[in-house]
Amino acid sequence: MANGRKSNGKWVDRWREGGRHRQRTFDRRGDRDAFRRERIRRQQLGGLVRLEHDVTLADFMEDYWRAHAISNLEPATRATYRQQWGKHILPRLGDYELRAVTAQVILRELVEPMRRAGAGDPTLLQVLAVLQAILAHAVTTDRLADNPVRRVAKPRQPGGREVPPVPPVTVEQLRARLRPADALMVSVLAYAGLRPQELLALYWDDVHERAILVRRKNVDGELYPYTKTRQNRRVKLLAPLAGDLTEWKLATGRRDGLVMPRADGQPWRDHDYRNWRRRVYQPTATALGLASGVPYDLRGSFVSLLAWEGQTMLEVARQAGHSVAICERHYAGIFEDYDPAVRTSAEAAIRAAREPGVRGACAPVDAGAEG
Repeated sequence: MANGRKSNGKWVDRWREGGRHRQRTFDRRGDRDAFRRERIRRQQLGGLVRLEHDVTLADFMEDYWRAHAISNLEPATRATYRQQWGKHILPRLGDYELRAVTAQVILRELVEPMRRAGAGDPTLLQVLAVLQAILAHAVTTDRLADNPVRRVAKPRQPGGREVPPVPPVTVEQLRARLRPADALMVSVLAYAGLRPQELLALYWDDVHERAILVRRKNVDGELYPYTKTRQNRRVKLLAPLAGDLTEWKLATGRRDGLVMPRADGQPWRDHDYRNWRRRVYQPTATALGLASGVPYDLRGSFVSLLAWEGQTMLEVARQAGHSVAICERHYAGIFEDYDPAVRTSAEAAIRAAREPGVRGACAPVDAGAEG
């Protein structure tokens, strides 16, 4: 294969080994030539013996993917890793020997070029997180003594996004504008705090008399027997939501299986949910003047209902399915605004919002899109 100078001014040696194309990149031509001479010498002595320091980051990534990523990472996480690896890390660091990937190299060859190309802090944080995970595996397998990404100065983590709660009156206005299936989805998200992927993996067997058992998640149509946090949880089933679920069960005639399947009975795929969010939920939320068009943010409504009942942050976090730290980061304002003198029952707040005079503020309209 041809050897020469790359467009970035570096020198490359290319060869074929074991039916695969290999290459090494050097800053100086003399280093490239010295490596090439040693490579050819070892080949002539009976085959190329690849020493530990000959392994490139690209070589190691294949081992990492096969030995760790496939069995330990979620499909969505693997997709993110593949994207960031192929777009940013591989073209800039893939040719470097594993042991040559130092903090200085990462800054010079990865972070600074990404900055010059216009990459923002969120992208940089994600790329560095992927590289740190890969090199962490190199440390645990004794390929590296320590992880150089840990010594790279990273952009500051963005502060937690305050999620404004959607009050029950507005939730009911949303529901009034939607078809029954879409209205039920809003009810479950806002009045039980399920994540969308948990709602779309919910079975009727999980809906009990006084609680919803959350124990699955839907990832692009595949149901996994655990949640995002890998911990099952029981969520208090508020009476108005129990009524909504009963009405839906009677309307559909389904007594088992998924609560919210596709029209063909199969679990929703990612594109089904994205279409529903874009075509159904977001136009309705925009028409009502909601600050967020993200259905996930309806979880803040459930948090606020529990907080206004006087429940502790620990109990609210447990029912919402995340840590107290996450709860405080995203919903601190809800707890700060709580006034013990005006403690309100969650069920009473929903029933009040469903009073004809309140709900009638918005007449039902045809959503005009498939859910």
